[in-house]
Amino acid sequence: MESFSASTRIRGRLIVLVPEEIENIAGFARRVHWIALRERRDVLYVTLVGDVSTELSAARLLTTLQACTQDGFMNVRTQALLGADWIVALQPVYQAGDQLICHAGQTCKKRRKIVSLEGSLHEHFRSVVVPVSGFYHPVRVESARSGWHVLLFWLGCLVVLALFSWLEIDIDLSLQGALRSGILLVLMLVEAAAVWAWNGITS
Repeated sequence: MESFSASTRIRGRLIVLVPEEIENIAGFARRVHWIALRERRDVLYVTLVGDVSTELSAARLLTTLQACTQDGFMNVRTQALLGADWIVALQPVYQAGDQLICHAGQTCKKRRKIVSLEGSLHEHFRSVVVPVSGFYHPVRVESARSGWHVLLFWLGCLVVLALFSWLEIDIDLSLQGALRSGILLVLMLVEAAAVWAWNGITS
């Protein structure tokens, strides 16, 4: 049988975003297969790989999805993208005419704010973005990550407070008068700025 890409496909591909937190892989693959048949598109499954430790599990997930979706009517390919930002990682992959599939509830960071990934994809690529629901359950993973972020934040704060406390005590013992007060005031402002910046990095 001919695939859509050989002669009958009249549109671009379906680029399907695959986060690590999906469940019911077979059901998700069936949903993608149905959309691809309806839209007469080939399929490209993509996932993000942050480091080499996640490459094997990402490859297994993509291989399973490809096997569950593949048939004689469409080409199904997979690609692991290096990085942690969907928008940045998709830029060299996306082509005009492609359609994107993401999961309802997926989010991303935009100017330090958490926003809908669906909206960000549409805004950046000016493409149709189809959200699917029922397969993305990030609660457990995001809760663990949130715990690590909180722990990292407080460890950083302790380091900042210890460093600035040592400096303030040293200046308090070494200097006197207005100079001492001025330097201590500057140190307090720098300390507050350091804590604020660290909060932005770990949030």
